[in-house]
Amino acid sequence: GAVQCWGANWSGQLGNGQASGAQTAPVDVVGISGATSLASGALHTCAVVGGQVKCWGSNELGALGSGQPITDSAPAPVDAVGMAAAVTVTTGGRHTCALTTGSDVYCWGENQWGQVGNGTTDPTPLPVHVVGLGKATAIAAGQNFTCALVDGDVWCWGFRLNPQFGTSISYEYSTIPVRVAGITGARTLAAGELHVCAL
Repeated sequence: GAVQCWGANWSGQLGNGQASGAQTAPVDVVGISGATSLASGALHTCAVVGGQVKCWGSNELGALGSGQPITDSAPAPVDAVGMAAAVTVTTGGRHTCALTTGSDVYCWGENQWGQVGNGTTDPTPLPVHVVGLGKATAIAAGQNFTCALVDGDVWCWGFRLNPQFGTSISYEYSTIPVRVAGITGARTLAAGELHVCAL
């Protein structure tokens, strides 16, 4: 349940209490034990520990979910008032989402393209409930979008580039979940920067 990180660290995304210098070998993330889920965005990292989401690194546009405009080089708890215990976490470029024990999805951070799924494009430094989504069993985030698995169907929201949502429309966005056409019986999801896959 301990976490180790390595690589670039100019925003404290390795969680070792420092925010400078790359690490070519793994370093311990301070204060983390018993982690059960882990995800890394462009410049931030998050883990689920005992049902609580903790994040570190760049807090640009609220990716850490602390409600404070502060970059943390050590893990800090997400201000999750009203959110049930988290099961898993996923990170986009500058946003984060968590799947809870109640199968609900909460997101926070950059929301220029509606990637937090609350029906707006307003800045979202604290977790908000994704609207219009059924009970999810898996989540995956790309650079500026998020997807969830609900009863074998895939639903996505945020920036639709190339397009990830399985439609013929490119360079559009949706602030609420949209069902991906042509997929049924999906069991899990994976998202890259600009693409999505389902098993």
